[in-house]
Amino acid sequence: MVNNAVLLPDERSRVYWLLSDFFLKPPTELSSTIWQMLKIPEQSIDSTSLHKEFTRLFRGIQEGYGPPPPYESLYRPNEFPTDITEAVLSYFQTGGFDAAVICDEPVDFLASEFRLMSLLAFKEHECRQNEDWELSQFFINLQREFLQNHLLIWVPDYCQILSEASRVNFYQQLASYISVFLQDIMKGYVAK
Repeated sequence: MVNNAVLLPDERSRVYWLLSDFFLKPPTELSSTIWQMLKIPEQSIDSTSLHKEFTRLFRGIQEGYGPPPPYESLYRPNEFPTDITEAVLSYFQTGGFDAAVICDEPVDFLASEFRLMSLLAFKEHECRQNEDWELSQFFINLQREFLQNHLLIWVPDYCQILSEASRVNFYQQLASYISVFLQDIMKGYVAK
């Protein structure tokens, strides 16, 4: 696995965006980059079972049919859902993004949160390209705060649930990759 702690901002941006796609559409519609990232041979996957598993794992069709879908407000039961949604939305606004344009899903859906991180990392990249170190640091701080205050609070537990609930290796690999990726990124922020 790539040492995610040292990924450049544009690389982090791409990985976050690719990860968001996993929660928006079945993996058979994703690029071969995804398959390589997870180290799963693309031809070893049955597309019909992946479509079914995608729906079961991420769409919350019926209680007991699969795990609760990946909404931060569902995985942080000790907090009011509106408080979580407002907190996540504030990161979109602080970063200068219109959440409604970025993702059709609610802001606390995992794909939306990954898209936010992707855009923040891309803004950091642009600032570095323009040698605007102060603004670059602003976007680094937003990423670090969102990772600490949101993603790392619930996503590792969610990934454990996802891994246990999945009937196919693909989603078990995805869950493992996400957990390691987020931990590695945090280590990179701490090392700076």
